[in-house]
Amino acid sequence: MSAVLVVNKGENMKPLPTAASLLISERCNLNCSYCFERKKEYKSMSKETAKEILDYMFQNAIDNEKNGVGGEGVSLTMFGGEPMLNFEVLKYIFEIGADYNKKYGINFNSSIITNGTIMTEEMSEFFKSYHEKYHNFSIQVSVDGKKENHDYYRVYYDGKGSFDVIEKNLPLFKNIYGGEKFSDTQFRSGLHLHGSLNKITLRSMYDSWKFFNEEWNTPVIWYMPIHDEEWDDEDVKIYKEQLLKISNEILKKCIASGDSKYISDYAPLNK
Repeated sequence: MSAVLVVNKGENMKPLPTAASLLISERCNLNCSYCFERKKEYKSMSKETAKEILDYMFQNAIDNEKNGVGGEGVSLTMFGGEPMLNFEVLKYIFEIGADYNKKYGINFNSSIITNGTIMTEEMSEFFKSYHEKYHNFSIQVSVDGKKENHDYYRVYYDGKGSFDVIEKNLPLFKNIYGGEKFSDTQFRSGLHLHGSLNKITLRSMYDSWKFFNEEWNTPVIWYMPIHDEEWDDEDVKIYKEQLLKISNEILKKCIASGDSKYISDYAPLNK
């Protein structure tokens, strides 16, 4: 793609967009009951479309730098559906991004949101090699809590829960950032866990948080309520109680270590 961009010069000039979320694949191998992406036909992004997007974003970044507005580089988040189902296009995006980073001197920041069930050794080694060279890649794995909570909604089409598969794949995700011997800085900027809260799993939010920290050794966690559920006052009360238990634990860590970095591990505390 050869983009012709018109930039308004002057004091009020605004930067052109250099960040986007890309729907890599509408297909998904899970059938989560609260999912809002339910269609009869599912499309996947092509390499041609991916190339056009990268050309457009990097050209914007170049023009922003020329005009003194911006300089943050290009940032892309890949999601779905399940983006790993379109792995060849994912690889292509990272390869082009790395090439343009070298060619233009523009930073390429990237992240993937995945359900965690399709990670293979091939994928893990590819992302590890990329991360070791560029250090600006993160993965967010969607997991709703401990097994009984996660498997309540996040199931395959045959009704089987997906927690055990994610747990089995966890070493492959950690491998990207150095395995169990990862450095503190690498890991905190790399592997994140995100879960959806519902009226049932809400009540064990603290237990799930503690499990991910102590059993999975994955400190960066955040939860978001399912949008189509209506909470009542009792639900809000329970949420506050659970959040207070988590925040008290984090405060103890900060005091004991003399370091506030643990606050950034959990949303919404990091806001």
